[in-house]
Amino acid sequence: MTTQGPLWYIVRMDFVLAVLLLVLWPLVLLVMSLRNKQLLAPMLAYWRASALLMITVYLMIAELPVAFLCGVLARVFIPAVLWQGDAFYKGQMDLPTPYLHWRRAATGYCIVGVLITLPLLESAITSRISDSARLWLQPPQEFGRLFHPNTAPALLGNAALTGLYAYAVYAFISTVLVIRRNLFR
Repeated sequence: MTTQGPLWYIVRMDFVLAVLLLVLWPLVLLVMSLRNKQLLAPMLAYWRASALLMITVYLMIAELPVAFLCGVLARVFIPAVLWQGDAFYKGQMDLPTPYLHWRRAATGYCIVGVLITLPLLESAITSRISDSARLWLQPPQEFGRLFHPNTAPALLGNAALTGLYAYAVYAFISTVLVIRRNLFR
């Protein structure tokens, strides 16, 4: 599907917004956390949650249908961690204004992103990538060609699967620790 219809523009805009809101702005905040130590713990929690986004990109480069499930889950996990913290950081109220503005923007972006990408879960469930879902693979594949021109997409996909397995173990352990912390306060 190469026509540049409305969905093509939505997909491109989504990828650009993801880079701006979920990569570049958090990098600025991470650098700010070097001077403002109360920002360090929430930013590290964010990067732990957002690792699933990078895994999703590499799964998409290899055209693995599980990428669509990972993408939706990442957009659910990120706001949860931004507002509640994770197993290693419990959310706090007195955070700097730039963080609070970014948290609201990232949360709104993730909620809209979940709603837009929910139909893509069919590809993850059926293991067959539809034409409209294939359109969502284009920006990550262009990223792959730009940053990994001499690496086979299958190799990148295998690395992403390894990362996904590790992330699943981390997510399980984190969930158990958070539940335990909340039950035994």
